[in-house]
Order: sequence, then structure tokens, then C-alpha cells
Amino acid sequence: SDTAIARRNDGTWVLFVKGQPSNSGVAGGTFEELCTRGVYRTTSTDLISWATPERVVSMSSVPEAAVGADGNVWLYWQDFSNACAAGDPHEASRAPISGAYEQADYSLSDTIQVSFPDEEYATNTALHFPTNGNPVQLPNASARAAFEACMGN
Repeated sequence: SDTAIARRNDGTWVLFVKGQPSNSGVAGGTFEELCTRGVYRTTSTDLISWATPERVVSMSSVPEAAVGADGNVWLYWQDFSNACAAGDPHEASRAPISGAYEQADYSLSDTIQVSFPDEEYATNTALHFPTNGNPVQLPNASARAAFEACMGN
């Protein structure tokens, strides 16, 4: 479940999906299950036949993909790694969004943390960090101004 799709510069489609190994042996809906989740990647040239999925991020969920202005495919995900390392289900409910882009060899770049420091959930621990943030890169200052006007900022 939870899928994201993008198209690479070479025309290949890349699909990211949340999943967990079928042999994980953990009960669904538990903190342990959350920590066995990961984001898998598969590719297709025709949207019909797909390569065998490969796990690209562990302890993660809710993937989203976008293509940057430079043509790189960016993958974003809800990152449970700190919560899983700490064994803290409460921290999992506030798991941040992380991201990385596909490099020339399709390996993922170093991970970045996505932050929105002026948003209330960044400081109020009673609020959940938003998932499915669907980050977008606006092409220019005019597009940003139009977006901000639309959003009332």
C-alpha cells in the first residue's frame, strides 16, 4: 500500500511502495510491525511489466515521489528509524519526513530531513507530523507568489 510514482529522464517509470517482508512474523498494527516496514522500488518501461521490487529504505512508510528541476527523482518517506532505535511508539506518532534523490547509478543520495520550522506541529508534541507531504518544487518566483496568494500567505 501507499504508492508513489515518477518518471525518470530516460523515460523509465519508477514506483515506490510501502511494504514489509512476508516472513517478518510480527502482528499487524503493532509498533514492531511499523519497524519492519520499508519502502520498495520497482521500475517499468511500459507501466505493464515491472522489475522485482527492491527494498531501498528501512523503518519507513508513506512514500511520495517527485521529479526535481534537475530531472532527479526524489523519494520522500515517513521515517521511523529514530523511534524504532529508541523503542518508543510515542515517537513513532511524530515520525518526521525524510528524503533522498536517485543518483546517476540509481542509488539513493544521503538522506535529508524535511522540516517546516514555522508550523505548529514542529514544536507542539501533541500534534502529528503531517504525512503525504507531497513536496513540490515551484519553477520560479512568480509560481511561488501565485501559490502563496492562493494559500492566503
